[in-house]
Amino acid sequence: MKTTFNSDKTSKKQLVFIVDDQQLFADIIKESMQNNYVEVKTFASGEECLENMHQNPSIIILDYELDDGSKTKLNGLEVLRKIKASNPETEVVMLSGHERVEIVTNSLKAGAYDYVVKNESTIINLNNRMSKIFKKFELKNEIKELNGLKAKIAVITIAGVILASVTHQFANF
Repeated sequence: MKTTFNSDKTSKKQLVFIVDDQQLFADIIKESMQNNYVEVKTFASGEECLENMHQNPSIIILDYELDDGSKTKLNGLEVLRKIKASNPETEVVMLSGHERVEIVTNSLKAGAYDYVVKNESTIINLNNRMSKIFKKFELKNEIKELNGLKAKIAVITIAGVILASVTHQFANF
């Protein structure tokens, strides 16, 4: 199932990171998402993802269990915290094969946008989340544009009032 995330209002390609130590799974997700509007990059570890945060991804799909048993690798929750600390605008969707409430709760408390369980519906669920996130980005951009327009209108209105006042003063000479 190929998703078409697109927006006439989004002029640049959206960058999405997928962080999962199961490369085949990451490649399947990538294939379902990548299109003319979305560029997807995959990483096998949280460390690789963090090293590439300078690319400013819009969204990160992050496996909760990245810890390979070694004490040196960061797990998904640790990576999530670092992402939100350095790039708070980046939305993160956590992935896990577990449906434990404490995992979901910990992820959301740490700043995850949402949590998706790895199962037969993963691709569909991720695509739904991605659509909602992109819609959120569109709405934020529209609000910024409207606020900018309101500021311009305010400046023009003030200039008009000043001009009318000056014109009135000169007319009374």
